[in-house]
Amino acid sequence: MKILTWNLERLVKNKNQVILNKLSELDADILILTETNSIINPGKDYSCIATESLSQGYDGIPYKSGENRTTIWTKYKIERQLKTFDNFTSVCAEIQIPLGLLTIYGTIIGVFGGKDERFKTDLESQRLDFENLSGTICIAGDFNVYMTGYAYPSHEARKKLYQIFENQNLQCLTSEIADNVDHIVLSYDFIKDKNIPAFVISNSTLKTSDDIKDFFTRYNIKFNIPAMTASEAAVKYISENYKRVKVFCSEKIKNLFKEFIVEENPEVVVVGDLADKWSYDILNEIFRDVYNGAGLIAMQKNKYWLPDGKTLCLDAGSFIAAIEYATGKEALLIGKPSPIYFKTALKLLGRENSSFYMLGDDLETDINAAQKTGGKGILIYTGKTKYPIQQDLEMKPDYEVKNLKEVINLLGEFY
Repeated sequence: MKILTWNLERLVKNKNQVILNKLSELDADILILTETNSIINPGKDYSCIATESLSQGYDGIPYKSGENRTTIWTKYKIERQLKTFDNFTSVCAEIQIPLGLLTIYGTIIGVFGGKDERFKTDLESQRLDFENLSGTICIAGDFNVYMTGYAYPSHEARKKLYQIFENQNLQCLTSEIADNVDHIVLSYDFIKDKNIPAFVISNSTLKTSDDIKDFFTRYNIKFNIPAMTASEAAVKYISENYKRVKVFCSEKIKNLFKEFIVEENPEVVVVGDLADKWSYDILNEIFRDVYNGAGLIAMQKNKYWLPDGKTLCLDAGSFIAAIEYATGKEALLIGKPSPIYFKTALKLLGRENSSFYMLGDDLETDINAAQKTGGKGILIYTGKTKYPIQQDLEMKPDYEVKNLKEVINLLGEFY
């Protein structure tokens, strides 16, 4: 996650297009712009909240049309705006970032600089605002204080700010930049922990999450991330919506559905992976049940797979397509690329409706599917998709990585 703050100095010293070009180049996730103007708009990827527009002569200053003191632009969803001591100087909101809610407070401390009485009253009023903030906090903007080196405007002002940050368990990330008054402050625990919520989702309909964990254990790899397979997601969906089902998959996975399985008149037929057990008789049984009124659920719709890692074989999706064609009914997909799967994982993480990143090797079922569900896709070239991808493809990842080391470096930029 990239946060940027910039005092635009009322656009006197910088040209508008130069500013916009620089903002585009930096591509921050959150922008806190001070002494700005409504004409500075970083684009459609952002939404914003801002302090009120300043009328000419407000506070004795000849403001131009559209000027305001502070604007927060963000690529993340703004959940709600919070009250501040002065609607013309400070603006505050809760935004939904991948790690949860972030309370962000954008401001100018001392609209006439750091050396007059207004600075002192602004600082005291904002201190009271800060004390009312809770959760993960980010405070950013023009503080009119050097946090290192020459003590502008005074040692007392610097000491007071540091004391406020300490009391709120905050850390100033920009304190070591000399002769700088624009600062970013974050909750210390947020910086220290960086516990990134994660969930492993697999399109396997032959294995369970316990099998995934056992795999890592066998190779002495610590694995404490929640996991789910398409078969388990299907069980969860059935338990919430049906009582009578027929299931076609491996015996191990079929056993997960045992309390719902019937021999006749199912409400729905659930199809998973039968590996090399597919037959004409099985296809006909599924066809007849669906044709006679049962619903059709696909754990996954992969067209093909590599059971031995080398040899291409038809996967369940090819057989399901035949049933769909014959019955004129479309199967409800549970596994990737279904939004149901992604939303189930996010709900189990307690991050429902949050933005997210999907790391996967399949451009269609991982990357494009995540993008359609409101996430961003990180395509890794260690599996199904080979580097480089065709440039004329309509589906394009948001990010590309060649190995896990590059994944770690990329996530470091986000978090």
